Amino acid sequence: ILFLALLTALLPWIWLPSDRFSYCLLIAEFLLLAAYAIPPVRLKDRFGWAVAADAAYAYALPSVLAAYTFFLAGKQNVDALLFGLLFCWQMALGARHYLNHLANDRDNDLRSNTQTLATRMGNSWIHRLGARLVLPAEGIAFAGFLIALGTHHQAAALVSAALWGMVAAFPLVLALARKHTPFSFRFSVLTFDQLYQEWLPYGLLALLCIEHWYYFPLLIAHLVLLRSPYITYFFRRMAPLLRVFLLPLYVFQKKAQPKETTATTSFENLPVIAVVNFNKHKYTETFIWEMIPRLRF
Repeated sequence: ILFLALLTALLPWIWLPSDRFSYCLLIAEFLLLAAYAIPPVRLKDRFGWAVAADAAYAYALPSVLAAYTFFLAGKQNVDALLFGLLFCWQMALGARHYLNHLANDRDNDLRSNTQTLATRMGNSWIHRLGARLVLPAEGIAFAGFLIALGTHHQAAALVSAALWGMVAAFPLVLALARKHTPFSFRFSVLTFDQLYQEWLPYGLLALLCIEHWYYFPLLIAHLVLLRSPYITYFFRRMAPLLRVFLLPLYVFQKKAQPKETTATTSFENLPVIAVVNFNKHKYTETFIWEMIPRLRF
Protein backbone atom coordinates (compact mmCIF):
# COMPACT_ATOMS: atom_id res chain seq x y z
CA ILE A 1 0.00 0.00 0.00
CA LEU A 2 2.82 2.40 0.88
CA PHE A 3 4.60 1.64 -2.40
CA LEU A 4 1.44 2.28 -4.42
CA ALA A 5 0.79 5.54 -2.53
CA LEU A 6 4.36 6.69 -3.18
CA LEU A 7 4.09 5.75 -6.85
CA THR A 8 0.81 7.64 -7.19
CA ALA A 9 2.32 10.71 -5.55
CA LEU A 10 5.32 10.71 -7.91
CA LEU A 11 3.41 9.82 -11.09
CA PRO A 12 2.45 13.42 -12.09
CA TRP A 13 6.10 14.42 -12.12
CA ILE A 14 6.59 12.38 -15.29
CA TRP A 15 4.76 15.20 -17.10
CA LEU A 16 5.09 18.21 -14.79
CA PRO A 17 8.10 20.53 -15.24
CA SER A 18 10.70 20.04 -12.52
CA ASP A 19 14.32 20.62 -11.60
CA ARG A 20 16.68 19.93 -8.70
CA PHE A 21 14.79 22.22 -6.32
CA SER A 22 11.50 20.40 -7.09
CA TYR A 23 13.12 17.06 -6.23
CA CYS A 24 14.52 18.52 -3.00
CA LEU A 25 11.03 19.66 -1.99
CA LEU A 26 9.58 16.22 -2.79
CA ILE A 27 12.30 14.44 -0.79
CA ALA A 28 11.80 16.83 2.13
CA GLU A 29 8.04 16.16 2.03
CA PHE A 30 8.43 12.37 2.23
CA LEU A 31 11.21 12.49 4.82
CA LEU A 32 9.16 14.80 7.02
CA LEU A 33 6.12 12.53 6.75
CA ALA A 34 8.25 9.57 7.84
CA ALA A 35 10.01 11.48 10.63
CA TYR A 36 6.65 12.68 11.95
CA ALA A 37 5.28 9.16 12.44
CA ILE A 38 8.08 6.57 12.63
CA PRO A 39 10.09 5.84 15.82
CA PRO A 40 12.61 6.59 17.13
CA VAL A 41 12.36 10.12 15.71
CA ARG A 42 8.52 10.37 15.76
CA LEU A 43 8.22 14.15 15.77
CA LYS A 44 4.52 13.78 16.61
CA ASP A 45 5.53 13.17 20.25
CA ARG A 46 8.00 16.08 20.44
CA PHE A 47 5.65 19.00 21.21
CA GLY A 48 6.93 22.08 19.33
CA TRP A 49 8.57 19.96 16.65
CA ALA A 50 5.21 18.30 16.01
CA VAL A 51 3.59 21.67 15.24
CA ALA A 52 6.39 22.70 12.87
CA ALA A 53 6.55 19.31 11.13
CA ASP A 54 2.79 19.07 10.57
CA ALA A 55 2.57 22.65 9.27
CA ALA A 56 5.50 22.02 6.92
CA TYR A 57 4.45 18.74 5.30
CA ALA A 58 0.68 19.44 5.26
CA TYR A 59 0.75 23.08 4.14
CA ALA A 60 4.02 24.88 3.47
CA LEU A 61 6.00 22.38 1.37
CA PRO A 62 3.09 21.38 -0.94
CA SER A 63 2.19 25.05 -1.48
CA VAL A 64 5.74 26.06 -2.35
CA LEU A 65 6.11 23.03 -4.63
CA ALA A 66 2.86 23.85 -6.45
CA ALA A 67 3.80 27.52 -6.88
CA TYR A 68 7.32 26.65 -8.03
CA THR A 69 5.91 24.21 -10.59
CA PHE A 70 3.70 26.96 -12.03
CA PHE A 71 6.70 29.29 -12.25
CA LEU A 72 8.60 26.61 -14.16
CA ALA A 73 5.63 25.96 -16.46
CA GLY A 74 5.30 29.67 -17.21
CA LYS A 75 9.07 30.05 -17.69
CA GLN A 76 9.12 32.86 -15.13
CA ASN A 77 12.04 33.95 -12.97
CA VAL A 78 11.66 32.67 -9.41
CA ASP A 79 10.79 35.37 -6.88
CA ALA A 80 12.55 34.41 -3.63
CA LEU A 81 10.58 36.99 -1.60
CA LEU A 82 7.25 35.69 -2.87
CA PHE A 83 8.19 32.09 -2.06
CA GLY A 84 9.51 33.04 1.37
CA LEU A 85 6.28 34.85 2.27
CA LEU A 86 4.20 31.99 0.89
CA PHE A 87 6.15 29.54 3.07
CA CYS A 88 5.72 31.71 6.20
CA TRP A 89 2.01 32.22 5.54
CA GLN A 90 1.35 28.51 5.09
CA MET A 91 3.48 27.60 8.13
CA ALA A 92 1.42 29.96 10.31
CA LEU A 93 -1.83 28.64 8.84
CA GLY A 94 -0.76 25.02 9.40
CA ALA A 95 0.41 25.76 12.95
CA ARG A 96 -2.93 27.39 13.80
CA HIS A 97 -4.92 24.44 12.46
CA TYR A 98 -2.69 21.92 14.23
CA LEU A 99 -2.89 23.76 17.56
CA ASN A 100 -6.66 23.91 17.33
CA HIS A 101 -6.81 20.20 16.60
CA LEU A 102 -4.66 19.57 19.68
CA ALA A 103 -7.12 21.60 21.75
CA ASN A 104 -10.10 19.74 20.30
CA ASP A 105 -8.45 16.34 20.92
CA ARG A 106 -7.20 17.11 24.43
CA ASP A 107 -9.83 15.00 26.24
CA ASN A 108 -9.10 11.95 24.06
CA ASP A 109 -5.34 12.43 24.46
CA LEU A 110 -5.72 12.57 28.24
CA ARG A 111 -7.69 9.29 28.18
CA SER A 112 -5.04 7.58 26.03
CA ASN A 113 -2.16 9.16 28.01
CA THR A 114 -0.82 10.85 24.85
CA GLN A 115 1.53 13.72 25.62
CA THR A 116 0.82 16.86 23.55
CA LEU A 117 1.15 20.60 24.02
CA ALA A 118 -2.54 20.72 24.95
CA THR A 119 -2.24 18.03 27.64
CA ARG A 120 0.96 19.56 29.04
CA MET A 121 0.12 23.30 28.87
CA GLY A 122 -3.70 23.30 28.76
CA ASN A 123 -6.18 24.60 26.20
CA SER A 124 -6.11 28.15 27.55
CA TRP A 125 -2.39 28.35 26.79
CA ILE A 126 -3.00 26.90 23.29
CA HIS A 127 -5.72 29.49 22.60
CA ARG A 128 -3.60 32.39 23.85
CA LEU A 129 -0.67 31.25 21.69
CA GLY A 130 -2.93 31.05 18.64
CA ALA A 131 -4.65 34.38 19.24
CA ARG A 132 -1.60 36.44 20.26
CA LEU A 133 1.18 34.98 18.12
CA VAL A 134 0.15 32.53 15.38
CA LEU A 135 -2.91 34.34 14.01
CA PRO A 136 -1.24 37.80 13.79
CA ALA A 137 1.79 36.18 12.13
CA GLU A 138 -0.53 34.50 9.63
CA GLY A 139 -2.24 37.81 8.82
CA ILE A 140 1.07 39.68 8.39
CA ALA A 141 2.53 36.94 6.19
CA PHE A 142 -0.63 36.77 4.06
CA ALA A 143 -0.63 40.56 3.60
CA GLY A 144 3.05 40.44 2.62
CA PHE A 145 2.34 37.61 0.19
CA LEU A 146 -0.42 39.66 -1.48
CA ILE A 147 1.93 42.64 -1.85
CA ALA A 148 4.59 40.42 -3.42
CA LEU A 149 1.95 38.78 -5.62
CA GLY A 150 0.95 42.24 -6.88
CA THR A 151 4.32 42.63 -8.59
CA HIS A 152 3.45 39.60 -10.76
CA HIS A 153 -0.32 39.92 -11.13
CA GLN A 154 -1.84 43.08 -9.71
CA ALA A 155 -5.45 42.05 -10.34
CA ALA A 156 -5.04 38.79 -8.41
CA ALA A 157 -3.62 40.64 -5.41
CA LEU A 158 -6.36 43.31 -5.48
CA VAL A 159 -9.15 40.73 -5.80
CA SER A 160 -7.69 38.69 -2.93
CA ALA A 161 -7.38 41.77 -0.72
CA ALA A 162 -10.94 42.89 -1.57
CA LEU A 163 -12.34 39.46 -0.73
CA TRP A 164 -10.39 39.45 2.52
CA GLY A 165 -11.88 42.82 3.47
CA MET A 166 -15.39 41.71 2.53
CA VAL A 167 -15.21 38.48 4.56
CA ALA A 168 -13.58 40.09 7.62
CA ALA A 169 -15.62 43.32 7.75
CA PHE A 170 -18.76 42.10 9.52
CA PRO A 171 -17.05 39.84 12.14
CA LEU A 172 -14.57 42.67 12.88
CA VAL A 173 -17.32 45.24 13.42
CA LEU A 174 -19.28 42.73 15.52
CA ALA A 175 -16.24 41.94 17.67
CA LEU A 176 -15.46 45.62 18.28
CA ALA A 177 -19.11 46.43 19.03
CA ARG A 178 -19.23 43.65 21.63
CA LYS A 179 -15.80 44.66 22.97
CA HIS A 180 -14.30 41.28 22.05
CA THR A 181 -10.87 40.69 20.61
CA PRO A 182 -10.89 40.46 16.78
CA PHE A 183 -8.14 37.81 16.99
CA SER A 184 -10.48 34.86 17.41
CA PHE A 185 -9.11 31.37 17.96
CA ARG A 186 -12.28 29.47 17.03
CA PHE A 187 -11.20 26.87 14.49
CA SER A 188 -14.47 26.41 12.60
CA VAL A 189 -15.65 30.00 12.17
CA LEU A 190 -12.46 31.94 11.47
CA THR A 191 -12.73 34.50 8.67
CA PHE A 192 -9.31 33.48 7.33
CA ASP A 193 -10.58 29.96 6.68
CA GLN A 194 -13.75 31.23 5.01
CA LEU A 195 -11.57 33.34 2.73
CA TYR A 196 -9.10 30.56 1.81
CA GLN A 197 -11.63 27.77 1.37
CA GLU A 198 -14.77 29.47 0.06
CA TRP A 199 -14.20 32.88 -1.50
CA LEU A 200 -10.62 33.01 -2.79
CA PRO A 201 -10.99 30.08 -5.24
CA TYR A 202 -13.98 31.77 -6.90
CA GLY A 203 -12.17 35.10 -7.20
CA LEU A 204 -9.06 33.60 -8.78
CA LEU A 205 -11.07 31.32 -11.10
CA ALA A 206 -13.15 34.30 -12.21
CA LEU A 207 -9.94 36.17 -13.07
CA LEU A 208 -8.76 33.21 -15.15
CA CYS A 209 -12.10 33.12 -16.98
CA ILE A 210 -11.89 36.85 -17.75
CA GLU A 211 -8.37 36.50 -19.15
CA HIS A 212 -8.99 33.26 -21.10
CA TRP A 213 -12.46 31.89 -21.80
CA TYR A 214 -11.21 28.29 -21.97
CA TYR A 215 -10.67 28.30 -18.19
CA PHE A 216 -14.44 28.50 -17.73
CA PRO A 217 -14.82 24.68 -17.43
CA LEU A 218 -12.55 24.85 -14.33
CA LEU A 219 -15.05 27.18 -12.67
CA ILE A 220 -17.93 24.87 -13.58
CA ALA A 221 -15.98 21.84 -12.31
CA HIS A 222 -15.27 23.62 -9.01
CA LEU A 223 -18.95 24.44 -8.57
CA VAL A 224 -20.12 20.93 -9.46
CA LEU A 225 -17.52 18.93 -7.54
CA LEU A 226 -17.18 21.06 -4.42
CA ARG A 227 -20.47 22.95 -4.11
CA SER A 228 -23.15 20.83 -5.73
CA PRO A 229 -25.68 19.04 -3.48
CA TYR A 230 -26.01 16.40 -6.19
CA ILE A 231 -22.43 15.24 -5.57
CA THR A 232 -23.18 14.86 -1.86
CA TYR A 233 -26.34 12.92 -2.73
CA PHE A 234 -24.33 10.66 -5.06
CA PHE A 235 -21.79 9.76 -2.36
CA ARG A 236 -24.57 9.09 0.13
CA ARG A 237 -26.19 6.72 -2.34
CA MET A 238 -22.82 5.05 -2.91
CA ALA A 239 -22.26 4.47 0.83
CA PRO A 240 -23.90 0.99 0.93
CA LEU A 241 -21.73 -0.15 -1.98
CA LEU A 242 -18.60 1.17 -0.24
CA ARG A 243 -19.54 -0.78 2.88
CA VAL A 244 -19.57 -4.01 0.88
CA PHE A 245 -15.99 -3.40 -0.30
CA LEU A 246 -14.81 -2.31 3.16
CA LEU A 247 -16.51 -5.16 5.03
CA PRO A 248 -13.53 -7.61 4.82
CA LEU A 249 -11.22 -4.93 6.22
CA TYR A 250 -13.68 -4.23 9.04
CA VAL A 251 -13.96 -7.94 9.94
CA PHE A 252 -10.18 -8.29 9.95
CA GLN A 253 -9.84 -5.25 12.20
CA LYS A 254 -12.47 -6.55 14.63
CA LYS A 255 -10.67 -9.93 14.88
CA ALA A 256 -7.38 -8.15 15.60
CA GLN A 257 -8.85 -6.04 18.41
CA PRO A 258 -8.76 -7.31 22.03
CA LYS A 259 -11.98 -8.44 23.65
CA GLU A 260 -14.18 -5.72 25.08
CA THR A 261 -14.33 -5.20 28.81
CA THR A 262 -17.44 -5.68 30.88
CA ALA A 263 -17.78 -1.93 31.39
CA THR A 264 -17.82 -1.28 27.66
CA THR A 265 -20.34 -4.07 27.06
CA SER A 266 -22.70 -2.78 29.75
CA PHE A 267 -22.32 0.75 28.35
CA GLU A 268 -23.34 -0.47 24.90
CA ASN A 269 -26.48 -2.06 26.35
CA LEU A 270 -27.78 1.33 27.51
CA PRO A 271 -30.38 3.22 25.44
CA VAL A 272 -29.02 5.25 22.50
CA ILE A 273 -29.53 8.97 21.97
CA ALA A 274 -28.84 10.64 18.62
CA VAL A 275 -27.88 14.31 18.79
CA VAL A 276 -28.71 16.00 15.48
CA ASN A 277 -27.65 19.51 14.52
CA PHE A 278 -28.99 20.80 11.21
CA ASN A 279 -27.21 24.16 11.26
CA LYS A 280 -23.56 25.12 11.65
CA HIS A 281 -22.36 27.68 14.19
CA LYS A 282 -25.53 27.90 16.29
CA TYR A 283 -25.24 29.81 19.56
CA THR A 284 -26.14 26.62 21.47
CA GLU A 285 -23.38 24.59 19.81
CA THR A 286 -20.97 24.90 22.75
CA PHE A 287 -23.66 23.85 25.22
CA ILE A 288 -24.60 20.81 23.11
CA TRP A 289 -21.02 19.60 22.71
CA GLU A 290 -20.36 20.07 26.42
CA MET A 291 -23.46 18.02 27.29
CA ILE A 292 -22.76 15.02 25.03
CA PRO A 293 -19.87 13.50 27.13
CA ARG A 294 -22.01 13.86 30.28
CA LEU A 295 -24.94 11.80 28.98
CA ARG A 296 -25.15 8.33 30.53
CA PHE A 297 -26.36 6.82 27.29
